Amino acid sequence: MGGRLGRIAAAGLAGLLALLAALGLRWTAPGEEARCAGQQYEVVTAPGGLSPYVRLDADGKSGAFLLDYGASVSTVALDQFAAGTDGVVAIKSFSLPSFGSGRFKAAKYWIERQPAGGQLGIVGTDFLSKLTVDFSFRQSGSTAVIGPQSCERAGLAKRGMAGVPQAGFFSSDVGRVALGRLNIPVLYVRIGGVAAWAQIDTGFDDSLHPAIDINEALYQKLVAAGVTLVPDGETGVATCGGQEAVSSYRITHTAVAIENGTATNIATLKDVRLNRKRANACGGIATLAEPAAQLGVSALYQIGDIVFDPSAEMVWVRSGGTIAK
Repeated sequence: MGGRLGRIAAAGLAGLLALLAALGLRWTAPGEEARCAGQQYEVVTAPGGLSPYVRLDADGKSGAFLLDYGASVSTVALDQFAAGTDGVVAIKSFSLPSFGSGRFKAAKYWIERQPAGGQLGIVGTDFLSKLTVDFSFRQSGSTAVIGPQSCERAGLAKRGMAGVPQAGFFSSDVGRVALGRLNIPVLYVRIGGVAAWAQIDTGFDDSLHPAIDINEALYQKLVAAGVTLVPDGETGVATCGGQEAVSSYRITHTAVAIENGTATNIATLKDVRLNRKRANACGGIATLAEPAAQLGVSALYQIGDIVFDPSAEMVWVRSGGTIAK
């Protein structure tokens, strides 16, 4: 033991940090808030975008993987990996914490919205539902701490984080997700007095115009409640079937509140565009009869800190108010 300590002392702080990383721990500097246990990654984005990518290794290739809570199936780039006849790529060596390997669908990604060096894959909730991810979204540089253990509630409380229960929506046990829903985490939105749950879609990069997708049931409920929806042309969105145009609306004299499910306000979004989603072959909220919405990633930058803890069936949030528009 004395020899190990001597080597750490000789190596200085860098040696200590390396040892902690090998043990799956993080160094917390004096005055710094303790974050969840795991490996810390720098979050990278596409030019002009906000969606969070981290750099991972897969079968000897290193590149950007989108951490996409709006996707239930993980994928890798079709032009980088050989897929089987079923379209599945079996990755034998993968650097995502606690996963040494994995199976992915092969996919083609849109070239115009990728980080430097291109996109190697998407990590969806088939993997993310087994991991705790502690995001700090900052315009000056975002980070993600990723690990397999649930976060300590006492530490979250010290950080001023509030829990949003995910029962029936998002869990490490997919059998606990309500029938007809995908395993995707949610927050809640309130628009002109009308409340609905909203999926958190980190792959929905709405950096140009803060946006919320709404399904037909929520649109009709807003109209019935007398919320003024001003037509604002069409917006092009990327779906599983390619690009499609959806009708967009502005809401006048009304801000959108993001809530925790018990009408407690987390953040307020201004100048938001509502995209009216219609049912298509991709499924998701557009096919549901109950009112539902989908939040773009810009909302998370306003919240600031958000922890996804599927084994506890919780999402923890703290408002940062960084990019309200």
